[in-house]
Amino acid sequence: MKKKLTALITSAACALCAVAMCLVIAGCGGSTSAAEPVGKDMLGYWELTSGKADGEELTAEEVEFMASIDVKFLLYLAEDGTATVDTFGTVEDLTWDYDKATLAYAGVTGTFKLSGGTLIYGDGGSNELVFKKGDDSAAEKIEQDRKSMEEGAAGTAVETQRVAIDPPIVIADDEVANITAVARVVDENGMGGIELAIVNKSGERFATHTLTDGTVNGRTYETYDYADVNAGETANEVVAFDGITTIDELKDVNFTLTVYEVKYFNDLGVYEVSIP
Repeated sequence: MKKKLTALITSAACALCAVAMCLVIAGCGGSTSAAEPVGKDMLGYWELTSGKADGEELTAEEVEFMASIDVKFLLYLAEDGTATVDTFGTVEDLTWDYDKATLAYAGVTGTFKLSGGTLIYGDGGSNELVFKKGDDSAAEKIEQDRKSMEEGAAGTAVETQRVAIDPPIVIADDEVANITAVARVVDENGMGGIELAIVNKSGERFATHTLTDGTVNGRTYETYDYADVNAGETANEVVAFDGITTIDELKDVNFTLTVYEVKYFNDLGVYEVSIP
């Protein structure tokens, strides 16, 4: 995924590495007995619903949107001390302490706690991840993401390519944005697409996305793209087409680009793009 998801992946991974909390187990009075494992009600699959990492908030609306395009943050905790974290497609097999509800990751130990049916992993300050209880369907998603990672690792390295569109093609130039198509490219995933230069003129943080498939040479292809641009800033993002692998194929390209306000998801502009 593009800039936004890359930032989210990085922020979520930092939260897992950086958090450290203490959880005190209160013993019962009377005769001495073994305390129940803190993690006994935390077993199974969990799915991220919201959170914050280094103080940057990941809202429920943003998480729901990512889930709608099948990009999820999943967690699995087992009684035998094994754990799996699927951070938006990056799967890692870890260990956790079932008795203390702690997770060891990258040399740092953090602690889980339950609150009203939700699972919280954080430091009580600038880092906190909130999960809802998942079901066994999460297992299939984790294995799909693991397979994708393995296939990507086994594949040959992709040589990125870029041919400038000269002159650039203006897609939008209004009070919302200035958007131009500046190059035909093959990205790091081996998919061909159109590179866009995006200037946010709206005064609000906005995102761009193609919500429907696009066409290349009269054939329909699934598109992959997402740009998140602060007010007054510029970003270069690629609208990539699944199945297009060379620059020479990128002729008669058509797609619809939607620009929407990130905070409230209000549409700010919809632009029809046509590149010969």
